[in-house]
Amino acid sequence: MTFINYYEVLELDKNSNAEAIKEAVRKQRREWRNRQGHPKAETRALAEKMTQHISDAEATLLDSAKRADYDRQLAAQASVPVQQPSAGPGGRDWVEIARQYLDSGNASQANYAAREATTQQSENPDAWYVRGMSSHILSNYADADFELGEAIRLNPNDPTYHCEMGDLYSSADQAPRAQQAYQRASDLDPSNLFYQVGVASTLTAQGHAGQAVPILKKAVDANPDNDLFIFHYAIAALDSTTDQWSQFADGSSSITNDAQLALTRTNLRTVEALRVSDPELKEHIDEISRMADKAERVKWFGSDNILGYLGGLAVTFVGVLICFGIASGGNGGAGFVGFLFLVALVLIPVIFVRRHRMPGWKWEQKHVPAFVRQSGLQQVGGQ
Repeated sequence: MTFINYYEVLELDKNSNAEAIKEAVRKQRREWRNRQGHPKAETRALAEKMTQHISDAEATLLDSAKRADYDRQLAAQASVPVQQPSAGPGGRDWVEIARQYLDSGNASQANYAAREATTQQSENPDAWYVRGMSSHILSNYADADFELGEAIRLNPNDPTYHCEMGDLYSSADQAPRAQQAYQRASDLDPSNLFYQVGVASTLTAQGHAGQAVPILKKAVDANPDNDLFIFHYAIAALDSTTDQWSQFADGSSSITNDAQLALTRTNLRTVEALRVSDPELKEHIDEISRMADKAERVKWFGSDNILGYLGGLAVTFVGVLICFGIASGGNGGAGFVGFLFLVALVLIPVIFVRRHRMPGWKWEQKHVPAFVRQSGLQQVGGQ
């Protein structure tokens, strides 16, 4: 049984603390989740194995007793000569050896084997592809860029090479280049929804979630149980929602009218129906839902002029008593003035309620700068 180096799987130093491990687990899960629906069977299989290795690493390294025992095994393993995967008759197939190392979660050894493969078969695009994959896993992005570029140069019509390049650029936060790579893969294989989802995910990353939504909806409608498609569709739907909220200068946003609230409720229903499984995305959905609840909730808001309201009530109340007292002696003019005071006595609480009891979005609308209020989705005919 192959010994798995969990620190290498998570790309961590052996002295990493629990928080670093948790962050690495989140990062690697995101990375490999994106490959679980990959059109290439070997990549899907690798993604499934790596996902399992990540879960095993999490369970082991976050338990102090298990980690101590594992570290002892790892130290002992370091003194054991590396056993290279066997090759069939006819010599060593370094491409296959590299793939076997990848399957066992040993990206470093896979990279060494792939380098040997490209040395012996410099015109073999698969050798460069596997080498690029291993460099990508090791986060050697510059190396992977060159190596995958060589695979594409040697075989420009294989969409999986372009897709892997798109994955690489996505990992490196180069969304425009990732979009070009995914688009090229999609052009070569137009029926493949995985490549279309790749294009859509980069549109979302570039702030064009509205353009991504119809592409992702089509993919999810065709594959309603595909977690990867659901994940990207949910993100795009949420981003396309908050993009239409009123925007502040610091990049934050808020719901400031009923149209924005209605859009948020509609899109939340769409996202909640997707049955998202990703924990972090679930938290994001809950946060958007809480913000919508806050915007919709009718509540009392404080006033800096409360003493003025109370003073006005006191004055009008006294005025009513005095004027109606005088009017009782037969002074009709005092009665009319008393009636006006009575009207004011009723209107002051009404005005207070109208100005200080309202939905959260309306209070926000009244207190944000005009440029914020005028941004985002607006109600037909204005507010």
